[in-house]
Amino acid sequence: MRKFNYKFLFHLFFSVFLISLPFSKGVASTVYVGLLILSAFSLLQKKWNANRVDQPPVIEDNTSLKIVKKIFLLPCLLFIVLASSILYSEDVTKGIKELISQSKIIGIPLIFYANLFLIHKRYYGYVNMLIRAVSIAVGITFVLFLLPDSIVQQITDLVGMKEYVVHEKRQAFGAYSPFVDRLQFSYLIVLAIFLELWIIFHLAVGQRLPYFFRNSTLILLLIGLIILGARGAQLGFILGISIWVIGIFYQYGYPHLKTKWGGSIAILIGTIGLLVSTIIFPLVAYKTIPSIQTRYNQMTWELGTFQDGTYKNYDYTHFTSVRRLLSWKHTWEIIQEQPMLGVGLGDYDKTMSIAYQNESLKFPVNTHNQYLYYWASGGILALGAFMLICLYWLYQCACAEKYWTTVLSGAFFAFYFLVFLLDAPLNYQVGSMTFWLGYSIISVSLFDRFSFKMSA
Repeated sequence: MRKFNYKFLFHLFFSVFLISLPFSKGVASTVYVGLLILSAFSLLQKKWNANRVDQPPVIEDNTSLKIVKKIFLLPCLLFIVLASSILYSEDVTKGIKELISQSKIIGIPLIFYANLFLIHKRYYGYVNMLIRAVSIAVGITFVLFLLPDSIVQQITDLVGMKEYVVHEKRQAFGAYSPFVDRLQFSYLIVLAIFLELWIIFHLAVGQRLPYFFRNSTLILLLIGLIILGARGAQLGFILGISIWVIGIFYQYGYPHLKTKWGGSIAILIGTIGLLVSTIIFPLVAYKTIPSIQTRYNQMTWELGTFQDGTYKNYDYTHFTSVRRLLSWKHTWEIIQEQPMLGVGLGDYDKTMSIAYQNESLKFPVNTHNQYLYYWASGGILALGAFMLICLYWLYQCACAEKYWTTVLSGAFFAFYFLVFLLDAPLNYQVGSMTFWLGYSIISVSLFDRFSFKMSA
């Protein structure tokens, strides 16, 4: 009976977590805590039963499954390094708060570690649940984007969504995101797109094209990514989708073309296709889609005013392109002062604030590079631990027997590799949950690579 109750509670909490992630940070955070408590209870119960009963060796003890579990346990290394940096932080209280806010580093992988078999059993249902929830959130965002400002303001005030600010250059700064931050929402959309592609090619064997045309989810998600105008997410998406183009061509086009015209011609055709998908299509989109054109014109205009000094005539504190340049500059200054240990997790914000105060430009303090953030706060060990986690995970995914899982992981890694250069999404709730959720979901799909039987 206990086992049944635990399964039911976990399924309920995990489902609510996936559904609420694109809609409410508060609900997602609350359910996340509940999942942590359930997972801790599960691990303690397993440990207690193992100590009380003399059991024969079980399948969890084999070497291959230990590798999978390492994927979920390895993020603890980064968490430990960041926690250690609090020891030499002057503001210990601030360091503890920052560590708690970044607990998703170990929290989400721990949830998957403690519930491997339960998640694996309903795997495709959970993946579809996440995709549909993101799609509904995108649909609502798109409808609000089409409505006049006055109506949107009335709706958001009535329903209690995020405050809607009327702006004369709405498209230049991206569409209004009614539920979560616009940038973090864009990262979640890209994860949903990649998972949807994985389902199409991995599951819809023999009916890929009919399934593709019947399913409007991809089109809706792409529209959401376009109108939100998160340039980092869009550029990362182009890099990630190039991995999909390579994977699709290698699986379907290359063998046929190689047999017909030879390997050299096949590679040439594949290269042309890759250039079209990563350069020509984005260029055409820029020329023909007003929201994309306006958004990138805004970026070049901002940089132009900063270069010629006319930015002071405008409200330049909202120039996100310039804010990134200053963020990189000041973070790198901190790294040069403390390259080995960093300034400590507790003192990072204070050190950055001092650097910004010494700047003649009165910009708000921002962090716009995930790699530099870990290096500046936790030193070279924190950056090294983060890179080790990513590279070990990518290596294990590259060895997967499921071809489309390898492609999915490569696209996911390529996307975030670029995003981490332009932003620090792991410092924010939805961004951190999205990355570690994607990391863990893809890891679960590796299970069929290993030989073990599902428990009843």
